[in-house]
Amino acid sequence: MAEHNDSYKILFSPYAVQKTGILCNRCKLHISDYTMACAPYRLSKETIEILLAIDQREYGFVQDHQKRFCFISLSFQNLFNRNSEEILMRTEILKLIPLKNKEFVYLVILKLTNCPPDISFLVDEYFKNYKSLESCYEAYKDKFIYIDAENLEILPVNTVSLISTLGTEKHILIYKFSTQKIIFLLHEEAKLIPEGKLITFRFYCDKCRFDVSGNVLSVKKYTPDAISTTIQLSFSPELTEVVLTYHKQVMDDVNMLQLI
Repeated sequence: MAEHNDSYKILFSPYAVQKTGILCNRCKLHISDYTMACAPYRLSKETIEILLAIDQREYGFVQDHQKRFCFISLSFQNLFNRNSEEILMRTEILKLIPLKNKEFVYLVILKLTNCPPDISFLVDEYFKNYKSLESCYEAYKDKFIYIDAENLEILPVNTVSLISTLGTEKHILIYKFSTQKIIFLLHEEAKLIPEGKLITFRFYCDKCRFDVSGNVLSVKKYTPDAISTTIQLSFSPELTEVVLTYHKQVMDDVNMLQLI
């Protein structure tokens, strides 16, 4: 179980939103009789950080309530196999921090006066799963998945694109990948990517899409007409789950065949 300290903060990335089931458009800050819509940013057992878009009048109102008690409500979909549920928490406003280049948008840090059991369990379970994926990121680094017709029947991945610095996408041909590396092929006449360059891939899956970044490790000739490029990937919980699910499926299929 995760330790009870504020270092375990769930950053509500698309992955965390999916895993926790939080409904971002139903997060509300309640001060006195006033209710303001907000967006969850980070959550721990001791604090919650939200993004709040307010005008100058509302800013003064919130600022006047610093170090005073208020409430925040979070809604979740299928929390612990239950239907949509709202959790109301008593908090204390600690700080309002204006965001750079975002006029009238503030990061608000609130202290939980008492962490509800469901939130405590949610944080523990999230980081238990996250740490398990970090271990798998290392354990499965050399267990490559080859992209062929048979594996495409198993993998939830539909296409993979290379994202340029300008934000444009280019579909690429993946040769194989693991939790830590992607090897893809380019036509010999294509512009080569220099070693060390940071690049981003976008994976399109059956139910979601996610980005993975990494640095070019090597570029070498694969065939007379193709260049192989190897990327050293940063940790991605989404990609690690894809690799882990694939290998579990293959193992289940092998075990099933042994029983026949």
